[in-house]
Amino acid sequence: MRRWAPRLAREWSRVFPEKRELIIRTDGHVRYVCAPRVWQVAAAGTLMLAAGWGAIATYGFVYNAGRTQAQARIIDGATSTIAALRDERAQLQTALDELAGAKLTQPARAWDDSVFDGRDDLVVRVAALGGELDQLFEVRRELERALNHAPGAETFAESATSRKVAALAAREREHVSLEAALRAEVRSLKTEVSHAATTRALIEEERAALSDKVALLQQQSVEQVALRRSARTKVRRLETELASLKEEQLELETERGVLAGRVDSLGTMLASLGKANRSLLASLDERVRERDDLSTEVARLNDRLIKLQRDQVGVLARLDARASDSVETMQRIVGMTGLDPQKMLDRIGAPPLGRGGPFVELASAEPASLLESQIDELDARVEQWRGLRDLIERLPLTAPLDGYQVTSPFGSRKDPFSGRLAMHDGADFIGKSRALILAPAPGKVTFVGFNGGYGKMVEVDHGLGIRTRYGHMNKIYVKRGQEVDFRQRLGQMGNTGRSTAEHLHYEILVDGMPVDPEAFLRAGVFAFSG
Repeated sequence: MRRWAPRLAREWSRVFPEKRELIIRTDGHVRYVCAPRVWQVAAAGTLMLAAGWGAIATYGFVYNAGRTQAQARIIDGATSTIAALRDERAQLQTALDELAGAKLTQPARAWDDSVFDGRDDLVVRVAALGGELDQLFEVRRELERALNHAPGAETFAESATSRKVAALAAREREHVSLEAALRAEVRSLKTEVSHAATTRALIEEERAALSDKVALLQQQSVEQVALRRSARTKVRRLETELASLKEEQLELETERGVLAGRVDSLGTMLASLGKANRSLLASLDERVRERDDLSTEVARLNDRLIKLQRDQVGVLARLDARASDSVETMQRIVGMTGLDPQKMLDRIGAPPLGRGGPFVELASAEPASLLESQIDELDARVEQWRGLRDLIERLPLTAPLDGYQVTSPFGSRKDPFSGRLAMHDGADFIGKSRALILAPAPGKVTFVGFNGGYGKMVEVDHGLGIRTRYGHMNKIYVKRGQEVDFRQRLGQMGNTGRSTAEHLHYEILVDGMPVDPEAFLRAGVFAFSG
C-alpha cells in the first residue's frame, strides 16, 4: 500500500490540480474561470452520480421490461389455459346434456344410476371449475391493471405482480391437477356410456331375436288353430251329409211301404173283379201288367236304397280309417315318452282305445245295421282322438330353452365334484348366458325357492301325475300357486346351488319317479314335425 500511495497522489494531482483554468468564449469575448480542486472533485462526483443514476435507471428499465414480458407470457399462457378449460367445460356440458336427454331401453336401465351419479359429481366439479376460471380472470385483470401503472409506481407494481404471479402459478398448478382429475373422470364416464350403449345394442338384438321367435310360434299356433277349425268344419259337414242321407233313407222306406200297400190293394181288387165278372179279363190282364211294372219299380228303388246305404258305409269307413290313423299316431307320440296311453287317458276320463267285434262281410250284412255300426264306431274314434289331443297338450314335449345343448344326459354318470358314479335324475342344458327358461306345458307352480343342491328352483305340476323341475336358476319370475301357460317365462338360467358353471338342470317326474327328458323331447320333435 505504501508503494502505491505516491503514485495515487501523483495521479490525483494530475486529475485534480490545485487550480484548473476554464476558457469560456461567448460572442467573441474570452473569459477565464479558475476552478479550485474542491470544485473539480464536486463536479466529478456530480457527473459520476448522474452516470450511476442513468446506469441504474437503464438496468431497472431493462429488468422491468423483461419481467413485464415474462408476466405477459404467463398471462397469455393463463389465457390459453382458461380458453381451453372453457372449451372443455362446454364439451362436458354438452356430454351432460346428452346424458340427461338419453333414454335407455328397459333392459339397459341398470346403467342409469351409475351414469347419472357420475354426472351429478361431474356437474359439481364443472361448477367448481367455473369458479376457478372466474378467479383466474379476476387475477388476469389485476395483473393487467398493475402492468399499466405509471413508472413511478414500478416498485409497488413489481411486488404486487410477483405476489399475484406466484398466486397465479399456484392456482395454475391446482387447476392442472383438477383438470387432470376431471379429464380422467370424463374418460371414465365416456367409457361407461359407451359400455351402456353396447349393452343396450346387445339387449335390443336379443329382444329382436326373441320377438322373431315369438312371432314364429304365434304363426305356428295360428296355423294349428286353422287346421283344427278346418277338421271340425269337415266333421260337421260330414255329420250334415249323414243326417241328409238318413232322412233320404227314411223317405225311401216310407215310399216303399206306400208302394207295397198299393200293390196289395191292387191284388185284392183284381181278385174280387175276377170272381165278379170274367168279362173284365182284358182289364184284369192290364192291371196285372201294371202290378208287375210297379213291382219292378219297387225292386229298382229297393236296389237304389241298398246302394246308397252301402255308399254311406264306405264313406264312414274311410273317415274311421283316417281317425284311426290319427289316433294311432297320437298313441305312438305318447308311447315315445315311456307313458302308457290308456293309463293316461283313464286319468283324464277319455274312452278306452280298444277295438274289436265279430267279422261280418259287407255283402252279407244289412246295410242299415252296418251304417249304424259305422256311425257309432266313428263317434268313439273321434272321442278317442279328442282325449289323446288333450293329453298331448298337457305333456311337456318341448324344451325349456329356445336354443340349447345337452351337456349331461339322464342316467348314471361320474359326479362332477366327487368323481364317483352317481345317478343323474335329469338332463343338463346350456345355452346363452341368462337365457330365458320357458314352461314346456301349462300347469301350476308348486315350489319356488332355494332347494339344497338344486339352488334356486321352480317346480311345476302339469297334472296327470307329471311334474317338471328347473334347477340352478339365476332369477325367478313366478310365484307359488301361480298358473302358467305354454311357453310362459319361469326365470333365467344361472349357476346357483351345487353347480360347476351356468346351466339348467331339467327334470321330469311321473308319479314321483324321475324319467328321461330326452324321450319327451324326441316325442315332441315327432309331434310338431308332423
